[in-house]
Amino acid sequence: MDKINFGKIDRFILFGGGRFLFYAAKKLQQEHYDVIVFSSKRHLSQELEGKSFKKLLIESAIPYYESSDINNDQKAFGHISEHTIGLSLGAAWIFRESFINRFNGRLLNMHATRLPQNRGGGGFSWQIMRKDKLGSSLIHQVDTGID
Repeated sequence: MDKINFGKIDRFILFGGGRFLFYAAKKLQQEHYDVIVFSSKRHLSQELEGKSFKKLLIESAIPYYESSDINNDQKAFGHISEHTIGLSLGAAWIFRESFINRFNGRLLNMHATRLPQNRGGGGFSWQIMRKDKLGSSLIHQVDTGID
């Protein structure tokens, strides 16, 4: 298996929402990385720990943007450099090839269920309906297919 080397990384762009993304952003900030969150309206209004995701980001001084279409979002384009890692954690968008290519292989997705058994956005739902108790967590490079 080939080892992946991303070289120097100084910025993380996190795409999506939820508790895990919030804590990942806080941890990366503590490690002195530049962290930016791109989220959807749905994610920003989600309640976590008695507050909206948006309010938690504001209180933690984590920069964020709301995007309805990340593939055409000029704000996102301006934050991507050769030292940026993009990490999708439950993102609301399907990334198009032109967006993926901006990262030169440094756009990753964290998938919290088994692949290919639970691919796509409804992985947990299918797992619950099958009464499947086997957990998983993996990170993969984003390509044009659906995980």
